[in-house]
Amino acid sequence: MALQLNDLNATLPIVDEQGKPTTGFQLWWQNFRKQIEDSVNRISDIVQQIVQILIDLGIAQETADGALELAASAINPDGTIKTDKVLTSSITGDAVTERYLAQSIGSVLLPDGVETDVVSLNVTKVITSSEMDIDASIRLSSSDDIRGTMKVYRGADLVDSFDPFMNGAGGTYRTVITLPYTETDIPAGMYTYKMTFTRNGGGSNLSALAGSLLRIKEIKR
Repeated sequence: MALQLNDLNATLPIVDEQGKPTTGFQLWWQNFRKQIEDSVNRISDIVQQIVQILIDLGIAQETADGALELAASAINPDGTIKTDKVLTSSITGDAVTERYLAQSIGSVLLPDGVETDVVSLNVTKVITSSEMDIDASIRLSSSDDIRGTMKVYRGADLVDSFDPFMNGAGGTYRTVITLPYTETDIPAGMYTYKMTFTRNGGGSNLSALAGSLLRIKEIKR
């Protein structure tokens, strides 16, 4: 609001015959002074409000900066949440995992000295920093000893292998061999995992039975 002061009436006597301010001049002056005081007080109030707004904005900015800093401290460079920032009890079951499973339907004869595919599985890895839990399980049946090499591949790369040697003592021998493994630091992308077996002597009719499986679980964290 613009400041509007009352003009002094040119016909209004300022002092009386004794040289003292007249009553009319005193009233005009009091009103004039009050107008100035009120305007100054309003300006002071506005200044105080502006100062408080600036203080509030500063606090809000500090709070926002603190929240951003806290959020940044909980996030990995690839955008995933750090493992020590989430309570295990607050995670819904399977919320941070991706499961893949392939299982053989029929039996596969395993010729001597030939690396034979038993089961394969296509996987889409979502996060580079995640772990890949691999569980390979082969069901074997032989008329005699079980000898050979069980392998798990990711593409052309060998993940892990195991050389079983079991004495069948000339009779039918059946067993299940499990090969667990955990891969880390594998870039995100699409991969084909497979399990193979190479017979090395032993029973001539060694077979990988139906139900041999390859199970992979991505632990996203």
